[in-house]
Amino acid sequence: MPLLAVLDPALMAHYVPRVAAPIPPVPTPPASPARPGRARRVVEEDPLLQRFNQRFIAAGHPANSLQLNRKQQVVATFDEWQLSSVFQPIVAAQSQQVIGHKALLRITGPAGHAVAAPLLFAVERAPTRTVLLDRLCRVVHSLNFVRRGLVGGPLHLNVHALHLLNLPEGHGEFFAEAIAELGLLPSQVTLEIVDEEECDLLRLQRCIQSYRRFGFRIALDDFGVSELSLPRVWLLEPDAVKLHERLLHRALSIPCARAALPQAVTVLHQAGCQVVAEGVDSARHAELAREAGCDGLQGSWVSKLLPAACR
Repeated sequence: MPLLAVLDPALMAHYVPRVAAPIPPVPTPPASPARPGRARRVVEEDPLLQRFNQRFIAAGHPANSLQLNRKQQVVATFDEWQLSSVFQPIVAAQSQQVIGHKALLRITGPAGHAVAAPLLFAVERAPTRTVLLDRLCRVVHSLNFVRRGLVGGPLHLNVHALHLLNLPEGHGEFFAEAIAELGLLPSQVTLEIVDEEECDLLRLQRCIQSYRRFGFRIALDDFGVSELSLPRVWLLEPDAVKLHERLLHRALSIPCARAALPQAVTVLHQAGCQVVAEGVDSARHAELAREAGCDGLQGSWVSKLLPAACR
């Protein structure tokens, strides 16, 4: 399996451990002010969403992409699709305290049917449209995160690989300016970059360096699906690594996978990374992740998904 393949002594011989940097405390996001009267449903009635829509227009994107729905959730319109948020808490493996929230995208079609997020990104390949779609997702999540008043660590957001490839320069500039208007600091946001097979690593490294200059934290998501997962950690030096749920699930039934898991976590700690186990869907999964030395847990056993509604 890929995780075992990367634990190659030949690769390990070239590895120099990196000292883990302490994780800075994350200030609590400001609570949104109370809104008297009936729920606002029209974008023109909300000055904050007006300003954000102006930002998108200034960046060359269509007008009025962001709106409030009847539940006071911020949603985005992308053609006939409606984009919204749910949040999944990430907890400390030992104390069970919340140490972050992962924003997950929910997409609704014109007939009210749900659409899987990977499917929408798979059909959208034009550079300007993929940049718009990725930005819309992150802005919607950030607005809902602040409006809901979630506390307990950073907001975790996906950055799609197509966005990284299709934006030639200035990675992080648009988003840093956007969240500043919400009172969020870049240090309160962890950008998760998926560990993919086909990726220009040197270009990815430059993108990450650009995000870091603005103060964003970086996580490598879905670790373990590629044979190059560990070398990518050494090159990219993320602040956190999120283990693909497949690793934990296989460790339940495959002895060699169970034996390799603590070794991988140890190497990631030596590289200066926090390690979060994804797919913690049972008490046994949580037990295996703790035994392996994981720092954080994420999954259905940890917590139910939290809707974006602020009331």
